[in-house]
Amino acid sequence: MSLISLLRRTARSRLAVAALTAGITAPLAGSIAGGSASAAVPRHKLFAVVKADGTLVRSLPGAGVASSRQQAGFYSVTFPQNVSGCGFAATIDGQAGLGPEVDPVGFINAGASNQDSTKVFVDTKDKTGTAADKPFDVVVICP
Repeated sequence: MSLISLLRRTARSRLAVAALTAGITAPLAGSIAGGSASAAVPRHKLFAVVKADGTLVRSLPGAGVASSRQQAGFYSVTFPQNVSGCGFAATIDGQAGLGPEVDPVGFINAGASNQDSTKVFVDTKDKTGTAADKPFDVVVICP
């Protein structure tokens, strides 16, 4: 293989990875990588909006999502499918559930459970780093 063809192949691979991670649709990513333009990558998007007390406010209709507060600042959200190989994004929501506003300043983490492949654990902290009950939104995107 010549140096030029190796550089072209590497450039196509980098463009394909960049396109996929930037959220460009699969047909475009396939054509950038030199593959079929008709290839499709299925994606499943799940979400939950949860009150500070752990009550589920909303999610996809009929999705079977459930949430609960485990202890101060620690929640579990159960989804209707295996989410262990998915990506998670969470944010503190100062008005989740349209209840009283809370201080949205703080920290939030979300990650898959090691024991239950359908659960995501979310922990919230105030601005000092102390566990605190905060309403939040969590989004799960699966390949």
